Amino acid sequence: MNELDQLQIFGEIITPHDSNIQKVYNRKAVPLVNGKEVSLTSAIKHIKKIIFDNNIHFSGLSCDLKTIDRVIQISEKNRFSLSHVNQQEISNFYSAFYKFGCSNISMNEMKNRADTIFILGEMSKPLQKNLVKYLNKMKKRLSRSVYFISSKKKSNFKNHIYKRDLYGFINSLSDTDLLKKDPILNKLLSSRYPVCLIANTEDFLLTQLIFQALMNINNKTGNCKTLKLNGINNSGGYVNSCIVKSGFPGPLNFSDWGISFNNNEIVASEIIKRKNIQFSVSNFSDKKSFLEFKYNILIGNPNSIKQKHYDVFIPTKTPGIDCDGLVLRSDGVKVIKLKGNLNSDYLHNSQILEKVFS
Repeated sequence: MNELDQLQIFGEIITPHDSNIQKVYNRKAVPLVNGKEVSLTSAIKHIKKIIFDNNIHFSGLSCDLKTIDRVIQISEKNRFSLSHVNQQEISNFYSAFYKFGCSNISMNEMKNRADTIFILGEMSKPLQKNLVKYLNKMKKRLSRSVYFISSKKKSNFKNHIYKRDLYGFINSLSDTDLLKKDPILNKLLSSRYPVCLIANTEDFLLTQLIFQALMNINNKTGNCKTLKLNGINNSGGYVNSCIVKSGFPGPLNFSDWGISFNNNEIVASEIIKRKNIQFSVSNFSDKKSFLEFKYNILIGNPNSIKQKHYDVFIPTKTPGIDCDGLVLRSDGVKVIKLKGNLNSDYLHNSQILEKVFS
């Protein structure tokens, strides 16, 4: 698996390319009910008792395509709601994208056509390292035209532009006259195929400012493209499955009146006012769930933290480690097969869901 695929997919727990995964992956995890070890049959029976009123929100989705599609099917049939573990980042991106618009491209298009690349936003050091490796494999003329703009003073990029006030700097990009005075930033106007690589969309305001600036630039030149870089926890697969089913990128709320799409209504702090049960399905992320629902259920990675804090926890196979699975690259153009190399006695997510909702 190359650096591009690693860069686009994986979250905090799953790293199939990690040679130490056999040592750290827990193959002895057991189902838990209220923090106490039980049999799988007992755990499933307890879940069925909890979900009798069908007042469920599937949260923290971080899994393969097969599981995501099954969760959507169950949610549609039973009028549930669902969201991704990185839902806020997804919502921030599409909120700005729908509001200001832009031409969104794939990684291959950037690789083959871009003559100038501006990377905007903060990145972790591992992501920086993988991105540098990938960009170094591109044509030399491209590697000399890559600029990383960040509020951090140090990075792995050769052409690193430090901006203490990143918000103010991004906002100033809307002034095309100011861009012309800067020999580097002027490349956004003069390049044949400039690309703004958005490193992450965790910050709502920064994401809005980036797209607003690009809209103003494109009103003058019409040729600046965007590419959303981060796609951890199979967020690309989640968005694609949601769009195929509903036309919306998620989160989704199924009801007797159809499918509703409202980011603000399906955040944990709001959904808890209408739903009693949180059903988390997470294989790739160890991100802590919002554990303030009346009942909290987790099926997923046996290395998940806070296992004993859930009403029910059931370990399942992890695609790319002890089973095969499919994920979608975040640019939406490549399905990647994760190959499992370890053996375990866990069931797949879909098997657990079938037992619970059959």
